[in-house]
This record gives sequence, C-alpha cells and structure tokens, in this order.
Amino acid sequence: MRNKVFYSLIILLIFSFGNLVKAQQNDIWSGVYVLKSSRLDSIPPQIIDTLTIKKINDAKLDDLPSRLQSDLARWTVHSTKEKEGIEIRQFLNDPKENFDEYKEFGWTDLHAKGQINCFDAGHFFVCQIESNTIVKFSNEESYKSPTGYFGIMLHYGVFDLEKIK
Repeated sequence: MRNKVFYSLIILLIFSFGNLVKAQQNDIWSGVYVLKSSRLDSIPPQIIDTLTIKKINDAKLDDLPSRLQSDLARWTVHSTKEKEGIEIRQFLNDPKENFDEYKEFGWTDLHAKGQINCFDAGHFFVCQIESNTIVKFSNEESYKSPTGYFGIMLHYGVFDLEKIK
C-alpha cells in the first residue's frame, strides 16, 4: 500500500514539474531588456531604458470585455525610469470575435505562421520575431529587427529591444 502511495506521489510530482516547465517554455516575454533607439545608418543606437517583464497571474474572465477573453495571460513591464509597472497582454487574433489586432499592420499571416507575436502596453507595443527579419508596416515602410525584438512607442516611433536576461 505504501509503495502505491509513494509511486502515485512520484507520478504527480513528475506531471506537475512537466507542466511548470511547459508553462515556462511558452513564456516568450519574461526577462530583462535594454531598450535602444531605432538604428539609423550613421548613428549608433542609444540606450534609452531598461525594461523588466515578468509573468503575473492571469486576468479574471469576468473582469474583461468578451473580445479580450480569448487570452487571459498577463505580464507586467517595469521601466527603470517609471515607478509603476504596467500590465501587458498579448495581441489577440480571435476569429470567433472577429477581432484581429495584427490586421492593422498587415501581420495576420505572419502571426498565423508563428513568425510574429506582439504585446500591448497601452502607449507602446513590442513584438518578437526572428532576428534580422524585415517587418513591413505598410507598403512603403519597413524595419529590420537585428535582435528579434522591436517596438513602437506613441510619439517616439520604432525602437529595438535586446534581451539581456
């Protein structure tokens, strides 16, 4: 009898550890990033800030409008220049709700192929792609992300992020 209980506990621990590892592997956002000005041909990028992104508890379904209920995962982003952290969420692409935040930028197909993921932080957003990928913002504008992380901040434009931890 004690052996059955012991083996059951071992199996439960292995299952729980596997789920923890899986959850950590799916978290592409958590870490420390150096935020740099956009790279221009003649000017080396300048470090603007350091951001720390951490996974937090999921949002509560009842606290959200229906169009935002398809992904409850949440993170916080803390800046060395700001005292308060900001809660962030991933861009949504929910055909059931006819809601696609990638569509505005023409990135729906890229997201469907797993080639781009973005989060929304209110006055800015950040995207994760393969390093050195050229991203089109419109038919005329494009940006090459040397690090695989880039963002757009209201009134400031495009910036690079480099994940350092």
